[in-house]
Amino acid sequence: MTSYAKIDASGFEDMIRKLKKKTGASYKDVVRGVTSSILTRSAQLTKGSSAKKITEDVNRMLRKPYKTKDGDLIAVARDGRVWYNKAGWQKDRWIKVNGDGKLKNVGKSVIRTGKQAGKPATISSNLRSRINKSIKEAKTTKAQQLKYKKARIHAGKKSFLEILKKLRIPMANTRGLGKAMKAITDPELGRAVNGFQSKSSGTDYEITISSHAQSALNKNSGGIFAFQRAVNGNTKAFENAAKRDLETYAKKFALKNGFVVK
Repeated sequence: MTSYAKIDASGFEDMIRKLKKKTGASYKDVVRGVTSSILTRSAQLTKGSSAKKITEDVNRMLRKPYKTKDGDLIAVARDGRVWYNKAGWQKDRWIKVNGDGKLKNVGKSVIRTGKQAGKPATISSNLRSRINKSIKEAKTTKAQQLKYKKARIHAGKKSFLEILKKLRIPMANTRGLGKAMKAITDPELGRAVNGFQSKSSGTDYEITISSHAQSALNKNSGGIFAFQRAVNGNTKAFENAAKRDLETYAKKFALKNGFVVK
């Protein structure tokens, strides 16, 4: 992972060794089983976005304001007023297009600002066409951004499932992951995550994962901390079980991951 997480490394390694010894399984089977649990739990703990949050993010794009291909500016203020500034005009010269927050075409007149604020002002047909062209572009871009972002609303969760897929390890369970499983995996997400398996020496078996997926690592989704909680939570659960009944825990672990305790 690209962000920093506080992982109980010693406890985790001790868990792997004890599970191997107790189950009689190979390091490979044990490591893959634990990896399945951790990455599945990471996906479940990672926060998805929401349609409301996405709409707010896209609206902020229009408040910056939005710059068209022709260099014109369209701004939709928080109070609903829609403003237009033509390329080449002074920065403080704006035309108020409408006051209801909607990106819609203007007619023959617009509302004055400055000393004659609130009064209608007739505009030329050329300026009207240019304003409407800019509004159309801003409206189209907004719709495209909403569609793109909503289709990837669970991309943060999906990033962990994509790592499991690359490792060819099944999910531990599908609880709460239905929408994430259906989320689009675009090429960018596919390139941002990876997982490698290797036999380092003798009986040791290692899995290395990496993620540059901002949908999982940004502060809102909290994916890196979800991973931290999943690793440490798994380790803690094992430690507690080992104190009570390690044999039962080992049998359940083996059954869930498809191998038999010897």
